[in-house]
Amino acid sequence: MRKILGFVLPLIAILPLSAFGQQGSEINMREGLWEITSEVKMPGMPMAIPPMTHQQCIKKSDLATTMPSSGPESQECTTRNLSIRGNSISYDVECGSGESATKAHAVFTYEGDTMKGTMKTTGPEGMQMTTTFTGRRVGDCP
Repeated sequence: MRKILGFVLPLIAILPLSAFGQQGSEINMREGLWEITSEVKMPGMPMAIPPMTHQQCIKKSDLATTMPSSGPESQECTTRNLSIRGNSISYDVECGSGESATKAHAVFTYEGDTMKGTMKTTGPEGMQMTTTFTGRRVGDCP
């Protein structure tokens, strides 16, 4: 469980933005200060992981950044199957290889001042989790 959380938790702040690549300007998203909340659910967990909220300044130029080349514990991560349809973007991420690989499929939808997203992750030994994201623009960047 620590390994899969180690993959997902550091990426929560960047996944909704960083996968857009050069096509990000097509997404309907207003620049400014955004508050993003993520909630992780894992089947069979004896206790719930509390939601996490952070604020982040997002500008149109941020949508042109790419996924980091390294994942947790310096594993190589690869983004594949990037698809933009309307205001939704989906993509797959894989970190590591073979039986120790962690894979995720993410879908995010922006609507001006709001955002929703889901990331389904499968880790070693079939461990699974679903992370849901909600975001809203809360003001201008400082």
